[in-house]
Amino acid sequence: MLKAIVLYANKYPKGYMVHLYSLENGRMTCVVNDTKSKKSGFKKSLLQPLSLVEITIEKKSNNTLPYIKESVPSFLYKDLPYNYKKNVIALFLAEVLGHILKLSEGDAPLYDFLEKSFLFLDATENSCANFHLTFLIHLSTFLGFSPNAKYEENAIFDLQEGVFTSKVPTHNYFLSRNDSKMLFKLLRMNYENMSIFQFSGKERVEILNQILTYYKLHLENFPEPKSLQIMQEIFR
Repeated sequence: MLKAIVLYANKYPKGYMVHLYSLENGRMTCVVNDTKSKKSGFKKSLLQPLSLVEITIEKKSNNTLPYIKESVPSFLYKDLPYNYKKNVIALFLAEVLGHILKLSEGDAPLYDFLEKSFLFLDATENSCANFHLTFLIHLSTFLGFSPNAKYEENAIFDLQEGVFTSKVPTHNYFLSRNDSKMLFKLLRMNYENMSIFQFSGKERVEILNQILTYYKLHLENFPEPKSLQIMQEIFR
């Protein structure tokens, strides 16, 4: 069976098209029969974004998408589906990953990072208000454009080059000195210590916007997530 993370699912007349990121095959799109049918290989509860599953697939011809014959959860979340804030984070990150992760071969380190991140989000009893910020910063490492963390007092962060600099860049994609200091603070965060770093709601909204701008500059055709507004409202 293939280990995979559900990103999202699209309904169509006979069932669903399920978009996943798998350990072995990378980004995949598979078809499942109507989840209400006894013959369906996929239970509707497993369609939730960021569900961790194991699937068996079959492809009938080269012109059709593979369909899922069988699926089981590789882990059942205990809190994430029922905790409103965690669930909103999951929807937001699944949307972001749906834009970022393209059809490719499997990437074991990236998959391991994603899986461990979501297991931590489910298990943590501390504040998760900084989780999405920490996740996106660490994800950039696997995507090849991690910010250079070498910082000196009053430095400016150049979003285009991904470095802190003492000189104001000649283009418009840079952070103020105060926002650059906040970014450096963020670069020191990890899942274990993120709850002790304090940001105001306004700062958290601004930091998220800056990170998304950074992603837009380094990823082709990266759009603004549709779920951004609700994230800003909840964590402001």
